Amino acid sequence: MPLKFPETQHDWKFDLVGLLAILGESIVSEIVQPITASRTSFLPRLMPAPHALIRPSRRKALPSKLMTVVGVHSGTVLNSLSYFPEMIHQIDLMQPFELQVVKITEASWMSHRDPENSLWTAGILILAVLLEDGPAAIAIVLVSVASSLHSAASYWRSYMVSGQSYTQDISGDVVLRSQEGAWVVIHCNEEVARMLYYNDSGNCDYAMGGMSYQIFILLGTLMLMVGIVTISNASWILQVVLGATYLALNGIYMICALVPAFSRFWHWDLSPFVIEEVARSQHRTYTESLWGAIQATGETRWVDRVDLVPKTNEWQIWLNEAQKNITNPKWDAVAVKDNLIRGTWKENSQPQVGTPETPKTV
Repeated sequence: MPLKFPETQHDWKFDLVGLLAILGESIVSEIVQPITASRTSFLPRLMPAPHALIRPSRRKALPSKLMTVVGVHSGTVLNSLSYFPEMIHQIDLMQPFELQVVKITEASWMSHRDPENSLWTAGILILAVLLEDGPAAIAIVLVSVASSLHSAASYWRSYMVSGQSYTQDISGDVVLRSQEGAWVVIHCNEEVARMLYYNDSGNCDYAMGGMSYQIFILLGTLMLMVGIVTISNASWILQVVLGATYLALNGIYMICALVPAFSRFWHWDLSPFVIEEVARSQHRTYTESLWGAIQATGETRWVDRVDLVPKTNEWQIWLNEAQKNITNPKWDAVAVKDNLIRGTWKENSQPQVGTPETPKTV
């Protein structure tokens, strides 16, 4: 039997298009922080699931990532990487034992880039007025204002402030190591290091107090509920336009939530940071990648500050030899480590890269 479809456009029913306005809560929840970090979020606009901005208790700090952070020269050691540098380096996208060397020569305040859809919302509202569609016009106004109230209630600021001024000559190189064994070596001065990696820049400073927050959330929720009910009484044309709008918005927000690199450039203006990738390499083993990070920093003292290698005599000898061969590109770090563990290493006979002593597989 052939499938049957509605024969005229008015046979298609869009009475439940209002459901699209509240779908996507989990997606919006993933990007609440960048959404509510800009004053442009105060502008009335349509957005999927604006109620996702409502939280029983607002987040006191931005999310951080469990990671080893070591100051090469300063001796600073941290166990987590704050929100902004993690977003800059996107370490989640790196492979295990991958090494990236970057240089940050300048840093300033990072601003928020918020491509709002207020103009598109205004266009739909004008269309509703021209078509004399009262329910659609009221629904667009109510839902848009509800989004503004919810965004304003959660508006926050974070200050990346350096505690004191440092000259450009003081090196502040930093090494990051992820749980999976990926490495990032950052060449920068001390001021940049303290501003990005050591500063407590993850705290959220909300503009509204507790009472104002509750009032805005209450008013926004009431407007959202009335607006969703009113959408179902809009004309057929406006229901199609609103349905297509919410489908498109859900798709955009989904991309931002699921693709961190896209969200990084979509929501934040990183132009104040001059970031230059010096080198990137993929290694086979942890020892190879560690040796690459040591070569990039030019010393081994920072390795001893944290548990990056076992506290054994063999590894201490390996670190001493690594320091001696810091400028020797032929020194085979893996072969020396293996020989030390097997007890066959001799100080005056060190394997070089490409010699028969180098193991084929590690």
